[in-house]
Amino acid sequence: MSLSNKLSDIMSKIIEKCWLIAFSLLMMFYSYSAFAALTCDAGFEKDSFSVADYNKLAPIIASPPSLKVDQIIDGTGNESYLTASNSWALNGSLTPNGTNTYQSTNIAGSQVFQLSQDYANRTSYRTVSYTFKNKFTEEAQPLDKLSLSIYDIDTSIASASQGIRYFSWFDQVSINGFTSTGALVTPIVQSKGSGITSTAPYRQNNVTSAVVCSGLDENCKLSVAFTDPVVRVDVVYGNNPDLNYSSNNPSSQLIHIKFDSYCYKPQPRLTYKKELSDPRKANTDQF
Repeated sequence: MSLSNKLSDIMSKIIEKCWLIAFSLLMMFYSYSAFAALTCDAGFEKDSFSVADYNKLAPIIASPPSLKVDQIIDGTGNESYLTASNSWALNGSLTPNGTNTYQSTNIAGSQVFQLSQDYANRTSYRTVSYTFKNKFTEEAQPLDKLSLSIYDIDTSIASASQGIRYFSWFDQVSINGFTSTGALVTPIVQSKGSGITSTAPYRQNNVTSAVVCSGLDENCKLSVAFTDPVVRVDVVYGNNPDLNYSSNNPSSQLIHIKFDSYCYKPQPRLTYKKELSDPRKANTDQF
């Protein structure tokens, strides 16, 4: 390789590294901005999951995983009395020996839950539930203005034959919240990729070509917020059932789930103040 080619190769690698660093910093800034932008009502404090909280709730990588229950949430604020649990349900079936995992992972400096599924058919879907309780009373704990983001809502075309497109997968997601009385709360969309539908189930509009994303690509991201306090959040993940799939079933696919922020009301405090009348019995007396 000539000297000029070597220099060109080195410069290309440097530029690539700079782009990766810039992208990581941008994702970290966006995550911080989303949290900083939250405004809680008077008497409430803002909080979000810490890295440790993701690691507590997500199990060791296994297929299938064993989900965590009643994990004490550290949070990132001044106080946390929250416990959270994971549970999930399968509607349909999975491909035997397929990849079906749920784990905590770090992408571009942001901690997320990664859900990977290999469905046996296009109508199967998984529901991952997050349930919140007060660690002192063990009763359901409402979280106000809870917001979360789903990343990697993308598609992949496997082949085309006689004018019919066959997809490897076509992600679709629905998000539901529930109050302490069990009432359904539908979140509002805060932001989304330009090609993602505006209503649930959220998926790419384009069904004529693939939309492939990786990491925390904004094109395949959806952010929602609940206007009412919720004690449970369900993330429903599957495929567009109206399309055709190679081998009659979708291949292994995944999404990333991130809890952006929420508001909580601090626990009541009991303050004890001692007041002794003068003169004191002795300068060294204690109470």
